[in-house]
Amino acid sequence: MSESTQLIFTIAASVFDMIITMIYLEIVFKNRKNWVSIPVYYLFYIGISTVIWFARIPNSTWLGNILISLLQILIFTILYESKLIAKLFASISLMVFSMISEVAANSILMGIKSISKSETFEGDMYLYTVMLSKLIKFIMVLVVLLILKRNAVRADFKNYLCMIIVPLLSIFIIIAITIESKGTIVNAGFTTNTAILGILVINFIVYYLLNNIIQANEIKQIQARMETQFMFQEKKYEQTSMSFKSISGILHDTNKHLVYLRECVIQKDYNEAIEYIDKAINNLGDSYKRINTGYLVIDALVSNAYNNAEIKNIKFKTDIKIDKSKINIERYDLSVVLGNLLDNAIEACIKISNIDDRFIRVNIFTNETALIINILNSAVGNNLFTKLKSDKSNKIMHGYGLSNVNLIAEKYGGSFITERKESKFEATIVLPFVNE
Repeated sequence: MSESTQLIFTIAASVFDMIITMIYLEIVFKNRKNWVSIPVYYLFYIGISTVIWFARIPNSTWLGNILISLLQILIFTILYESKLIAKLFASISLMVFSMISEVAANSILMGIKSISKSETFEGDMYLYTVMLSKLIKFIMVLVVLLILKRNAVRADFKNYLCMIIVPLLSIFIIIAITIESKGTIVNAGFTTNTAILGILVINFIVYYLLNNIIQANEIKQIQARMETQFMFQEKKYEQTSMSFKSISGILHDTNKHLVYLRECVIQKDYNEAIEYIDKAINNLGDSYKRINTGYLVIDALVSNAYNNAEIKNIKFKTDIKIDKSKINIERYDLSVVLGNLLDNAIEACIKISNIDDRFIRVNIFTNETALIINILNSAVGNNLFTKLKSDKSNKIMHGYGLSNVNLIAEKYGGSFITERKESKFEATIVLPFVNE
């Protein structure tokens, strides 16, 4: 192999390795530091990679090369917001991927050597191994991507599938070219040499395009989720508004009631006064909030759920013991959490044909550090291991309820646990108070 060809392949291998490292760290860390603009990001990678490439000691030991590569990755992690232990783990894991891919590539090419029986293959072995190992390492990085985004894989299954298939096919193509050229890049000619490098370039281009498509789809899903939440919030505000209007109506008529009761007392018509008061109490019970803790979000949403449950013949029990002075969770977030959980509970109960089996138990309480919401409701008996899925007709606009509750739990550093039993469903969320 000519020296110029060796130089081209060596530089290309270093560039590919840098790109794979960039992709991997972006997948693992996601958030870059505030001072890292796009130009700084690329210049930093190129600059450090160039310095490390020229700083490598010729004929250094394998341990020395590993330590230099590990140092290089650690320097790259400076660009990202993360703890040191996470940066160490990412750097070491990427080094492990590199070693595994090189061993795998070497094993494959040793097999090809035994088939081709080429005398010149030994001299080309290193560069073949390097090129093939980059593709194998790239596949490992994509597998990590699939694991971290396993919840979104279903939505973009075709794109993720293409993302994996392209490098796999590229490996087979390079192996086929190697066998056809009898194990030597020299025999393959300039066109084939360029094709081998072009295959690797195409892999990164395909990744870039598919990743942009996937991100665009994720943005669409987030927009759909936001639209759903705005509709949900509008509904809850409307329910709260109706509650206030009902209360305002009672207050408006209170003066008239008192005038009449005063006249009954003057006339000593106590029976009429008692009958009138009893009627007013019943009307007050129908119009006023069923729950009255003094914390509006909880009172309005639980009271509304109470009324809906009563209309739908659902036994509704509450046990609410809160210190409202401690609750500093955003009302919007609490509304999303409580509203979704109560709506899901009512919808689950409606599906039960036997009215006597319908029930909802709401437990809300505070301790020194958190607000805890626990809702237990009856549900149609399903297999214990069946995954929870939305069975509503419009799955695009629905099915986000529990996932949104989980996102809010993560926002506050809390936890959200659901348990599906044979004929019950239980949801518990812990929302730690925000440190002020």
